[in-house]
Amino acid sequence: MAKTIKPNYESIFVGLGKITENIYKELGAGFDESVVQNAFAIEFRENSISYLKELNIEVFYKGHYVGVDRPDFVLFPSSDNAIKLNVPLVLELKAVTGAISSDHRAQLKSYFKSLPKNKNHDIRNITLGMLVKFTKTEDFKLLDEEPETDTTDETKKKPPKEKPKFEMELWEFDSTKEAMNLIARFPEFPKKEVKKTKATKKTK
Repeated sequence: MAKTIKPNYESIFVGLGKITENIYKELGAGFDESVVQNAFAIEFRENSISYLKELNIEVFYKGHYVGVDRPDFVLFPSSDNAIKLNVPLVLELKAVTGAISSDHRAQLKSYFKSLPKNKNHDIRNITLGMLVKFTKTEDFKLLDEEPETDTTDETKKKPPKEKPKFEMELWEFDSTKEAMNLIARFPEFPKKEVKKTKATKKTK
């Protein structure tokens, strides 16, 4: 029986977060998903992260082949990768105006359900996946735009909340329940969630 490897949740999440931040700093918003995808491929090569891009995942219904899914990336563990990836991972990229949605999460779940039925043994046991969303828009201030007058007390005024430039969610699939469990997310306190997950497992 194969030994179960516990994922390095925090190092994987933080490492991919740094890569995502570097790409956004260079490219910014507005690009199509294919451009962002190519930038990630460059970063993976520079950080010694093994990957397959748009790998065909066969989809079956009642044992019959009905089509293919193509996740943006499947990342593979290696001893010298920069993010300490110790388990394979599916990475799905989105370049959209809105936030990560239930549709995006359902797409990731469909990969998890189809992977075990494929012939490729390197991908059959993948249970870890990440969604990364790049914003397609930016807020611009026009030169002729007049500032709004506000008569309220200056000490009570709060600066407008800055919209996140990108979002990330790390999910793990429970095949016995066919359910996805959120491990960490950005911008909402990812490190706190990772620590909470680890603490829960230690008390068992």
